[in-house]
Amino acid sequence: MSQLSSLIGPTRQLYNRFFAAESVLAADFNPPTPLLATTYSATVTTGRTGLCTVLNCFITNSGNVVDSDTANVGNINIPLGLVGGVYFRVDTNTTFPAGYRAGFLIDNGGGLIDLSLFSSFSLSTYLNGVQQENISSSTLLDVSLFGGANSNAISFVASKAFDEVRLDAGSLVGALLNLNVYYAFVQDPDYVPAPGGVSANLLSWYKADAGTGVSDGQSVAQWDNQAAPYHVTQAAAGSRPLYYSTTAANLLNFNPALSFDGGDALSNLNRMHANTDGWQGIVVAMDQ
Repeated sequence: MSQLSSLIGPTRQLYNRFFAAESVLAADFNPPTPLLATTYSATVTTGRTGLCTVLNCFITNSGNVVDSDTANVGNINIPLGLVGGVYFRVDTNTTFPAGYRAGFLIDNGGGLIDLSLFSSFSLSTYLNGVQQENISSSTLLDVSLFGGANSNAISFVASKAFDEVRLDAGSLVGALLNLNVYYAFVQDPDYVPAPGGVSANLLSWYKADAGTGVSDGQSVAQWDNQAAPYHVTQAAAGSRPLYYSTTAANLLNFNPALSFDGGDALSNLNRMHANTDGWQGIVVAMDQ
């Protein structure tokens, strides 16, 4: 469990901003958020199309695509000369609005994918089991480097709401397809610059003048992460911090603030951001 009170200590604090930085995939979008079982109750299904329905096209370790280790992979293998396809379909418990980017992180079994192969890929989005969009043109799919020098992110900006993403991968005549699939991801387009104009590389950003949904002096049940959909909450009314925007004595350098008193805490049962490696964070607070 990730908890904000543990970052600033148990005594009364005025808490203004916390943000952590790592890497970002596409300009003007928040960092990619993997669609995992632990964060979005994600499930994965697989299937075969064309000649792959009757011949040996292999899908292995599909559960790795939604497990908590984003370095794990599922694998697709289509033999040389076989015209057919397979798919990974990741369903979640969350509806993402139009404007979000949807995609998958993939590689060719150890390195970057030859650009000629992208003409055999397509991405689809679904809502409540009904297909919303299908993008199959290599000119419309966005291909970016992410997750390391040997990985490709294949994605597109959805024009309709969705709760599920599907990757179809087929082989070209005379080509062997050996594809690793890391995870499906989304990216929030509502990119909010951090203090000082920092507008990239944010994993988490909790700011007191946004994402609280309450007025001066009221308790905060949920504090929204401005960089990614990893919000922190408190179900117990007696353990919620108070929000101040106009009460001068409780502002932080004339700015809105959250006041954590004693056992107050906001937490996310899973994590505060998608990065499972190292990160750096900054807290702006005042002890009273």
